[in-house]
Amino acid sequence: MRSINFARFVYCILLRLHPTSFRVRFAGEMLWIFDEEASSGATLHLLLDALRSVVLQHANAEKYIEPAATGFYVEIETSRVSPPRLVQAGMIASVVLTGFAFLLGQW
Repeated sequence: MRSINFARFVYCILLRLHPTSFRVRFAGEMLWIFDEEASSGATLHLLLDALRSVVLQHANAEKYIEPAATGFYVEIETSRVSPPRLVQAGMIASVVLTGFAFLLGQW
């Protein structure tokens, strides 16, 4: 029983090493799964998996920047769509919606 408590302590430390956004979303579930599996003695595999996850999450942390919510919209900082393309998409959407309204007899 003492080794399970030590393994849980190490697992909690590994969870704290994850990036904050990942930890907030998944740490509770990961700890719950660890507690469930620890009763059957499968802690080594989960400890190694958590260590692997820490490395992978820090390697990918910059790729998945969560957009910051501002006002009534979400600002996407990593968008590859240029402003002229956004204007073009808005104009096409307006034409298509106007066409649908005309076909449905709304105008």
